[in-house]
Amino acid sequence: MSPQAAGSRLVWIVDPPTETVIAYRPSGDARIYSGADEVSGEDVLPGVSFRPTDLFHLD
Repeated sequence: MSPQAAGSRLVWIVDPPTETVIAYRPSGDARIYSGADEVSGEDVLPGVSFRPTDLFHLD
């Protein structure tokens, strides 16, 4: 069962090898974030945001 089928409203897939984050919505829409793009919690997690570089470059 996919996360969307289980009722998830937003799913983030974090891919370390490509240093990207893919955000999936139940509609099937997907957006790929990388570098300094801002990933938002949108209406699901208001006020939550991060940049992929923050995840992959934790010096």
